[in-house]
Amino acid sequence: MRRSVLFWLLAGLLLTALAGTTAHATDTAEEAYRRGDHAAAFAAWHARAERGDVVAQFNAAILLDQGRGVARDRDAAARLYRLAAAQGYARAAFNVAQMLAEGDGVERDAAAAANWYRAAAEAGDMLAQFDLGLLLAEGRDGLRPDPAAAARWFARAAAQDHPQALFRLGTMYANGTGVAQDLARATELFERADVALMSDESNTSCTTQRSALRLAQCRRAVPRM
Repeated sequence: MRRSVLFWLLAGLLLTALAGTTAHATDTAEEAYRRGDHAAAFAAWHARAERGDVVAQFNAAILLDQGRGVARDRDAAARLYRLAAAQGYARAAFNVAQMLAEGDGVERDAAAAANWYRAAAEAGDMLAQFDLGLLLAEGRDGLRPDPAAAARWFARAAAQDHPQALFRLGTMYANGTGVAQDLARATELFERADVALMSDESNTSCTTQRSALRLAQCRRAVPRM
């Protein structure tokens, strides 16, 4: 009887220890990143990324994109961003679209950038809505301008108080580009743009997720915790 009790007591302690080890392993990447051990964070996130973890794919891509804890490798970063984007992760779609639009570490491809921006924009991503509007308003690298479509995407970003989208849409209404000319509507949009821009400039923290100007930089610098 004593042996049986001792056996089950030891078994219970072993299972508790294993459970604790598993929980710690799950938190390893986040904890390592917070304490500044980017190499350990990358190793843990990359292992999870290869198993299909969408957030780990995004986070490992950021470290590759920035060269933190691992040699900078934009091609590898773009591959992981694409994997996460293919699973519907809008932030990753936005990041790979930015890289393609700017030719930043990958071959510049405006048409492919527009497709990735559209994937994020249709999911409600304000930054992607604005940048897709820019691509369609200006046209680039064989991508033909489409002012009417640009106005629609600017309008969706403007509805979320993106200051540049408000200004761009106001300019389109003032000039009758892509929309019917409406000076009253243009004035309203310009006024809203001024208010939104003041808020944008006064709040540059990545953690508050309010600054449209700063958010685009945050997307390629701050992992999702």
